[in-house]
Amino acid sequence: MSQSSLPLYLNPHSTQTLREGLAEYYAHNPQVTPPQSQPSEFSQILTAHDVGHVIYGCDTGL
Repeated sequence: MSQSSLPLYLNPHSTQTLREGLAEYYAHNPQVTPPQSQPSEFSQILTAHDVGHVIYGCDTGL
């Protein structure tokens, strides 16, 4: 994947809001379980995990 095709949330200089970064994260990772599809307490755990990907600019690869 070239630098220009990387999602903005992976860019350490991104000016996206957290909401924008999460939307992009979910759009680029359709295999990720949408938190809103889960019970409330588990949804909060998934959202916190996903926020970590956006804030720290981590992809979902191993």
